[in-house]
Amino acid sequence: MTDNSPLTVALLRYSQARAELAGHPLSIAEIPVGHEISLPVPTLRFGDPGYAWFAAPARRRPGHPLVLGAPDRWWALGAARRGLLTYARTAAVPFTGEPLDPQRAELPPVTRGLEAIAEDLRLLESLGDRAVPGFFAGEPGDPALRADLLAVLTAQVTPLVTGWYRALAPDFFAWLAS
Repeated sequence: MTDNSPLTVALLRYSQARAELAGHPLSIAEIPVGHEISLPVPTLRFGDPGYAWFAAPARRRPGHPLVLGAPDRWWALGAARRGLLTYARTAAVPFTGEPLDPQRAELPPVTRGLEAIAEDLRLLESLGDRAVPGFFAGEPGDPALRADLLAVLTAQVTPLVTGWYRALAPDFFAWLAS
């Protein structure tokens, strides 16, 4: 698939998906203030290309590590229609058949500066913008690009909660690792 194909042009890019959520009514009406929101993860698990997120209760105290509870809600926005594909509270509809592990995660303090973190996110978005169209199209994609995206994505996510991401979009992580 080329970048000029109708599928690529019509789909929400990874970089746009992160921005899309900020003004989406869902984030205003359904995500409690203080919850930690995941990075978007591409998925085909709902029949249409989409981006999935989860939100987890977070306890923030100055001078203490961020403590996350297991995600209590999750959703996906369509990459083509940009509408809501699904929204659920995990108590009603878990996003995995297995219990989320861990149930509580104490994240290490962030020691990197804001500029370095912003640069990492720009790199993640750039790699995602290049790789995700292949995933959505069912193509194998460039193995080096997939490996780079997996490395950068997992570097952005603390190892304590990587399993939450893998449970949310197992199809995407299987594609990255293939």
